[in-house]
Order: sequence, then structure tokens, then C-alpha cells
Amino acid sequence: MNKVILAVDDGGTSIIYRLLRGGDYAFLTERKFYDMPSMGTKGEILNVFENMFTDAAKQCEELGGEITRGAFSVPGPFDCAAGISRMEHKWISLKDMPLRKVFREMGILPERTVYTFLHDVHAFLVGEKYFSHARNWGNSLGIIIGTGLGLGLWENGELQFSESGGPFYSIFRKVYREGILEDYVSGRGLSAIYIHNGGQSLEAREIADKAREGDRMAQAVYQQMGTILGENIADIVIGHKIQCIMVGGRVSLAFDLFGQNLRDALGGYVKIYASEMLESAAMLGAAVWGGSVAS
Repeated sequence: MNKVILAVDDGGTSIIYRLLRGGDYAFLTERKFYDMPSMGTKGEILNVFENMFTDAAKQCEELGGEITRGAFSVPGPFDCAAGISRMEHKWISLKDMPLRKVFREMGILPERTVYTFLHDVHAFLVGEKYFSHARNWGNSLGIIIGTGLGLGLWENGELQFSESGGPFYSIFRKVYREGILEDYVSGRGLSAIYIHNGGQSLEAREIADKAREGDRMAQAVYQQMGTILGENIADIVIGHKIQCIMVGGRVSLAFDLFGQNLRDALGGYVKIYASEMLESAAMLGAAVWGGSVAS
């Protein structure tokens, strides 16, 4: 029976999964999406996982395979080694629960299924390093800009972790102006600044639409974000001799509006690009990493 990997990109408020072939990580199925009641009860949240496992098991059976590994890309804070969420802003009802034990007790996937977890920005970074343009470069940064902000460091051929097992730099909480960097570089940051400058209450995607239609205030908000991000990671880029930066997350879909400002702020000497894989990078990265720690 063919070995299959259940690769999951968990954003906290949603789950996307695809099945991968063990060995070469080829996608066997299209993505399947579920809403996650992030602030829901333990039963409500676990029900989403149960539905996902049930659907994945059925798809795998139809393919004539067996799910031997579940590889999760997860938001933080998360104790990936122990498989325990430490989040207090998402999945509150699952905080401090040993998810490996919980998943096994559901009895849906084979008993011998191995579950591995990796911080989402690290999963994104590994996926890009193994399967996209970043594989041609050395020391690299992976940056996710969505509801929040995350940064992962790849140096000397491997991920760099903090003492707690998370990203080496907690850049989102870097002190900046009247708050933290995430207040200015994120989807919610774009919305807040647009309102502060006299605009309507719009989501980042809507502001991007206005920018492309010629709204100069909307254009300025994105350009300012690119400059702010570049100025605040310049010391990391220099200190770690970064050669490549990849940007993911939903806000990266507006890279055309802030990418040049990011490049200019860093002097134009670093390869910078927006991910073309998005959540596929995180799923592939979680699968590759899971294979190394589970072997």
C-alpha cells in the first residue's frame, strides 16, 4: 500500500489540506478547505479536525494508499515538539492539550500515523527553499504578512529556532512608533493606517483594489508598509548576510504595490519575490520537515 502524507495548513481560523505522495511529495488531491471556529468550544474545534481526518481517510482509501503521517503548519505560539498549542488568541479551548494523543484517540486515521507540527512561517520558508526560487540562494528570510506578521530565518542550510522552538526573531512584536511592528505591517495595520489617513474602513484587499484604481492614499499606505518593513529588517539582512527574501501570506497578493519600496529600503542587493505557492508552500514545508524529524 502506498504511503500518503496528510499535509495541513492551519491558519487558526481555517484549515486547508491536501494529500501528498510519500517520497517525492507530489500532490495527489486538490486542496480542501474548512472554516475553523477559532474561538469555539473544544467540541466545535475538534469536530472540524474529525471532519478533515474523515474526508482525508476516505480520499486516501480511494487512492489505494494509507496515511502514515499528518504534517501540520500551525500558527504560534505552539510547542511543535510536544504538539501542544500555547495560543491564547486562537484555539483557546485547546490550549495546553496534547494534540497527538487527542488525534489518535479519535480513531479515524491509522494507529501508527505520525503527527508533526511546524510553525507556519517556518513551514512556508522550508517549502520555498525546497520547491521554489529560493532553492537557488543561500541564507534566506521567509516573511508572512496576513492578519499578523511573521519572519523565519534560514541560515547555513537550516532553519534557525529560538530557545522556545519558535522563529529565531519575534519580529511582529518589535517596538515601533506608538506600538509594535505588526500594527504597521499586516492586513489589520493597513486598514488602521488607511482609516487614520482619512479613508474608509476597508480590508487590506479592498485597499489594494483602490490603489490599483489610482487611489493615491491607498497606494501610499502600501508603499509606506514596504518601506517600514524594509527598514525594520535591514539589520537582520545585514547581520545574517541574507541573499533571498520570500514574502507570503494574503497581503503578498499586493506585492506589486509595496515590493519596490521594500527593495529600495534594503538597497536593492537582495533577491526579493512574492510566493507563487502560498498555502502550498506551507503544506509542502510541513511535510518535508515532518519527514526529517519523524525519521
